[in-house]
Amino acid sequence: MEVVPSVNCPDLESVLEVFHRLEKFLPPKSRLHLDVRDAQFTMSKTWVDPIKWQSLLKHLKVQEVEFEVHLMVQDPEKVLEPWLRAGAKRAIVHVERLKDSAFIHRACGAYHAEAMLASNPETTSETLRPHLTTWSAFQVLSVNPGSNGQKFLPVVLDKIRFLRAEAPHAIIEVDGGINLETAMLVKACGADTIVSASYVLDAHDPAAAFRELKSV
Repeated sequence: MEVVPSVNCPDLESVLEVFHRLEKFLPPKSRLHLDVRDAQFTMSKTWVDPIKWQSLLKHLKVQEVEFEVHLMVQDPEKVLEPWLRAGAKRAIVHVERLKDSAFIHRACGAYHAEAMLASNPETTSETLRPHLTTWSAFQVLSVNPGSNGQKFLPVVLDKIRFLRAEAPHAIIEVDGGINLETAMLVKACGADTIVSASYVLDAHDPAAAFRELKSV
């Protein structure tokens, strides 16, 4: 199981604190997940500065880290390219706000990045069906978009099963409320990647929590 630690911070100081914790356990060639919230698609806003983020990554004491950016924003097409220029290797955009799939794919292709289509918990599997032939990576958000520490919503398990059955070769990432128990549940349904924020980063022993999830 791929485990992607999440950076979901309201300010630069918080980002630096998360980096300090990550440096103690994150293996080389790992992937990081960066949440970008605009206080329009979500109720709250995160720290967002693609240029500064690119600079910070260069000083992270972990070798060859790649990052994916989760755009929980009202207009993903308008904010995508600065993050691609900053080095994002995967761009996650929400089907609920998607206006131009072709633009997303062209932009990601130009920067050799992967495009992933996310959906909120209440968004139905049928909403995703028209996208199954044009997208090869899907994120199932298993909490309502917003802050860390929310409880996993079991309603998403059927969506994960649907995606695995209808898109057998797709990457399926699950984000939100992940712990050892829910990691096992989503893997059983067909997920191959999980995003974790509080379970790993707020643990007494983040390294042990990270290894525990990877062993699922």
